[in-house]
Amino acid sequence: MNTNEHKRVLDMSNALIGKINDCRKQLGLKPLLPVHVASECEAYCYRVHDTETGCTEAGGLRDIWYWLKGISQAVRICLAAQTRAMDKPTTSTSLCHSENDSRKDICRVENMIVRTMDGYVFYRAPEGQYWDDPREGRADETFNSLEELVGNFGPVQDLTTNLNALYAAWELLADVPTTGNEYDELVIDEAFMNFHPTSTVEYIGLWFEARNRDFVVGEILQGKRRTPHEGRQVRVLVNDRCGRYRKGDVGTVLACDSSKYDYRVDLGEIKNPNPLDKAFGSRNVIYFYQGEVEIMEGS
Repeated sequence: MNTNEHKRVLDMSNALIGKINDCRKQLGLKPLLPVHVASECEAYCYRVHDTETGCTEAGGLRDIWYWLKGISQAVRICLAAQTRAMDKPTTSTSLCHSENDSRKDICRVENMIVRTMDGYVFYRAPEGQYWDDPREGRADETFNSLEELVGNFGPVQDLTTNLNALYAAWELLADVPTTGNEYDELVIDEAFMNFHPTSTVEYIGLWFEARNRDFVVGEILQGKRRTPHEGRQVRVLVNDRCGRYRKGDVGTVLACDSSKYDYRVDLGEIKNPNPLDKAFGSRNVIYFYQGEVEIMEGS
């Protein structure tokens, strides 16, 4: 981004913050502070602080711009709900309690997608529940809180920023019914993960993109997917009881074709292959979870 483009995006971002704060004031919310440059400028140079939640969003300047667009849309939906409620006294007074409100949906990102020790994946749903299917009404198992889930399954791993987990959840979004709203935007008719009905598909996409920089909706719509660390060398951190690999083995990360695992690794030629190995090829390709391998520096 050249200097002029940089200044233009920065000015646009701060102008959008002004509009967002006008709406937030009407909703009784504290303002966002202007975009500022972080002192330690490495991966996340720009930051916006939300004085209502105490949450700080960090990223590249374009990341901040798209995050602000999502905030703007959430506030507008919330404000519209409040305006409509003035004509309907029976409407709940908790007008901005929905999860697509900026105070909750953007800032609270931990443990939105979790995996149990047994490999089961659960998604945070509205009202703090956890479903084993992010689509409303399709879960076989439901827990009222993360504590209840952990009490039944033991410790869980947070996959909220895991690229493969995000891809898997996005695929299920395609089955959620949608309609057009008064702004000609596509909105979901049923709850999906932590998103209440009437959340726009565009906003959900922005949320997904904000979780992982390699998640790009435009690429997904073109049939393209990225694999974290593809082509890099990894070192195995665990032993296999069947002897297919040992702790310390080194391999190369391949494109992952599974939504259940995090890495697909080529560990080289299979030594002394059996007939079953030969039927599937001579390469020792193994799927690993996050934490079972480590990326080697300099690879």
